[in-house]
Amino acid sequence: QAHVPRHELGQHGRNLRGCERRRGAAAPRSLAVVPLAALWLLLLVGAAQAAAGGVSPLLRGIADRGRAGEAALASDGDGRVGRTPLSVADERTKATPAPQLLREPDRSKPRPAYITAKPRDCFQIFFVHVEKTGGTTVRRLFEQQARAEGIEYYLQGYLKNGVDMSTPCEGRKGWYAPHCCTWKRLIADLKQNMTSHPRLFVEVRGSRIEKEKAMADLVELRERNGDQCPVVVFTMLREPHRLYTSFYRYFTTEEQYRRSAQFGTTFIDWIPFNMQTEIISGNDVGFKPVFGRNHERVARFMPGRPRAATYEDAASKLDQMDLVGITRGFNAMLLRLSDLTGIGQIQYKVANMQKGKTFEDLAAVNYADLRPHKLKGAPDAPPPEVAREYIQNHTDIDTKLFADYEAKWDAQIAGLGPAFKERLDMYESELLKQRSQRKPSQAWGVAGR
Repeated sequence: QAHVPRHELGQHGRNLRGCERRRGAAAPRSLAVVPLAALWLLLLVGAAQAAAGGVSPLLRGIADRGRAGEAALASDGDGRVGRTPLSVADERTKATPAPQLLREPDRSKPRPAYITAKPRDCFQIFFVHVEKTGGTTVRRLFEQQARAEGIEYYLQGYLKNGVDMSTPCEGRKGWYAPHCCTWKRLIADLKQNMTSHPRLFVEVRGSRIEKEKAMADLVELRERNGDQCPVVVFTMLREPHRLYTSFYRYFTTEEQYRRSAQFGTTFIDWIPFNMQTEIISGNDVGFKPVFGRNHERVARFMPGRPRAATYEDAASKLDQMDLVGITRGFNAMLLRLSDLTGIGQIQYKVANMQKGKTFEDLAAVNYADLRPHKLKGAPDAPPPEVAREYIQNHTDIDTKLFADYEAKWDAQIAGLGPAFKERLDMYESELLKQRSQRKPSQAWGVAGR
């Protein structure tokens, strides 16, 4: 399995590491030789006693346990000394979580007035997650509402890399774990039978869309299913200056603290070119060091990449999606998703919000104090005007891409007319009501860009 970047582990990192601990590393067989040899010596003694006319019950029990222990080692490469076949089975059960049981949706409660679409028995939602655009909030929404909506969900780490087709997709959880299935197996199942996963949510990392050649698969599924089981592909874009400052504070400062030789010690050391364009085009920019062999800054992010991604590269993916929203229009995005799929539970709590901040604080870009605080001796942060200029000089394509799709999104929402605007106002009023009933660190709803 390929190395999983630290940021992909997220809150699931402990689950995967715990899973690995439970599975255990393969025990050297030499460690088992001494106790097994001793057991066989006891067996020989027992055989001699049997020939003399009797075997003690204790010795018979020890002999039986010795045979069971040898069987466990023979059948299980990661066996440890003294483990019985029962303990092996228990450990495997823990290491391979049970499948998600697809429940019937709970339709006993009346749907809010702003939800006008009828509930559906079949829909398949694919969310293309570009980091720091509100994706974790979308992820947690579907995790939390899975029971009420009867949804089977696969987060971005639940589909392992590779071409393995033997592991079935049964909703098993684990961050790139061996017991998970691959993207290719899931798509093959859906192509063979659209109702094999009738109410489905799949989160896909933005860069993986290109790596898996996923858009061609999703377009084919959408055409096959038609309105009988709609396939909806959506993503979110964010204004570049807000995305860069947020990404740096959330991801990069930690990388600079841990690996300053690769990621540098300042915002200026790290800043890459056109992050959203690169991510949608298949490049994990931002998570890759941007230094050459002699510690010089380089414009390319991955070894051997022939050229930087272009506007056309990203637009060709975005134009095949059903919804390309913007973080400023997060609530409208969820309401449109409800219209297309019939889901009725779209209340959410925003994830990864800095403690003590409100959503109104997101309206202005914060260029101040862009530095890795945990790194001792780190240089001072660049002045806000310098940071702003650097972002501007590194986002020419991203700026055009965002401006174009922001205009398209605003036109799409305006085209839905006053009825949709009225429903959106109702939805946001309910979110604000929920927000007022919670602590400041548990605010609901989005008002920033």
